[in-house]
Amino acid sequence: MLNAAESKQLTETALNTLETSDEAEMRSAVEAALTFLAEQVTLLREKANGYPANPIQADIWMEGAALATHGAALAEALHKTDWTEAELTAAQCWASATLAVQSHYRNLVGPAMLAMAEPAERLGETQYAASLYDAIIKDFEDLIDTYEGETESLSEEDEDRVALESLKTALERRLDIHPNEDTRRKQLERLLPILAR
Repeated sequence: MLNAAESKQLTETALNTLETSDEAEMRSAVEAALTFLAEQVTLLREKANGYPANPIQADIWMEGAALATHGAALAEALHKTDWTEAELTAAQCWASATLAVQSHYRNLVGPAMLAMAEPAERLGETQYAASLYDAIIKDFEDLIDTYEGETESLSEEDEDRVALESLKTALERRLDIHPNEDTRRKQLERLLPILAR
């Protein structure tokens, strides 16, 4: 059974230990939170029924959205530590939960995917990171065509602006890994004026 309430409690405990506890207590709390969260996300993916292509029960969606939030909180907090492996695990939970119930919200998918790619890259898993950047690019590149030629600027809070910022980061990071990709460079050159408006 999905239990976002227990995940929230374990996440809050882990976050508190990051600020106040010794390393052994912190690692124990974070590992407990991540283990439970990973189990919950696996269960969520089973219960998500291929959403949004197929219907989903409202409580499954709500639990999934909460689990994504817990993964995000842990990933963001762990980013401030030197425990990159745990950060990657938290980000994977965040992204998996997001993709299970919110895959049609690019403003949520982009940041979750970037949060997974960045620690992978820091761990030396550059091809894995590149594949994640490529997934963002593939799924978001149509936004360049949508907004190119428009004259109005997008507000900082606009969902498409968040997605475009994720696309920009993915293109930049992908070019850092493989600098000789003219197609990606041209996409970035087309995107920058859209974001500058």
